[in-house]
Amino acid sequence: MNSTPITIEIPCEDAVHRIIGAMEAAGFRVTRSFDLQSAREALIQPDACACPYHGTAECDCQYVILLVHSAEPQPYSVIVHGHDRFTHVSLVNSKSDPAFGKTQHKIQEMLESLSFELDSSVSHS
Repeated sequence: MNSTPITIEIPCEDAVHRIIGAMEAAGFRVTRSFDLQSAREALIQPDACACPYHGTAECDCQYVILLVHSAEPQPYSVIVHGHDRFTHVSLVNSKSDPAFGKTQHKIQEMLESLSFELDSSVSHS
């Protein structure tokens, strides 16, 4: 189950770099990863992507999985999916153990805070 996606008006690659920077500044180690099956599913189910050019040469979709490592043995996954200068970010809630809740909550708060900062900087530029 994923968190409610956060949508920000910034190209996906820019969002990925900002998310990685914020997570690393908070002491997390971030690895850029990719899940081929998830990407293939998005292509198989074009309605899952709002890109008006999905599946054509004009498609600028980007799909990135960031693995956020903390002191816990398993990383958290952040899904970053962008198209048409908009990026949708969500945290995969794969940890059912309540002990993981504090770190998961911190990551979610950081993503929400970052989205607010990015939206503010876009509206002032």
